[in-house]
Amino acid sequence: MISAATVGVAELVKNRPIKSEATKVVVSVTERSQRDLTKRFDDTDIDWEVIERQLIKWAELFCAGKKLRLNFSFNYIEASQLLATSSRKADKRDSSITT
Repeated sequence: MISAATVGVAELVKNRPIKSEATKVVVSVTERSQRDLTKRFDDTDIDWEVIERQLIKWAELFCAGKKLRLNFSFNYIEASQLLATSSRKADKRDSSITT
């Protein structure tokens, strides 16, 4: 897996084909009694209703001066890794069929 934080996304796209694998969203508030909401989504298909519900729950804390934070992590993989993985799976199936 390639981290966009390590190498710029534009640089990755320029040098090799990539595919979005997952997106991680962490919603937090500076109120110690409240736990962070951490969600993982396939590709970049974020369920915004889940995020919105949490922000609405914390609206009073925000109005009281607490800070809200949303962190997004976009994870990419090289498209060539996908092809190699799928061809290995196909090879395993092919060998089991012939025996």
